[in-house]
Amino acid sequence: MNVTFVLSAFVTGLVLGWLLRTVVVMAEVSFAQERMQRQVRYWQSEAALARARAGQLTRLVAAFAETRPEWNLWDNSEER
Repeated sequence: MNVTFVLSAFVTGLVLGWLLRTVVVMAEVSFAQERMQRQVRYWQSEAALARARAGQLTRLVAAFAETRPEWNLWDNSEER
């Protein structure tokens, strides 16, 4: 009787420990995925801002080159 009780308690403990560990690992994976998704969204927004700023600077340089022909940065000819 005692051996059966001890064996069943041991098996039950192993199963419950395995289930508890599985839940903890699944929660860790979920938090890691959420953090990764936040980082991806952050860097995507940073890339969009950088593209927008690059477009603004390109338009600014083009407008400046039109008003100052002697400073035309897009002209590759040797005569200035």
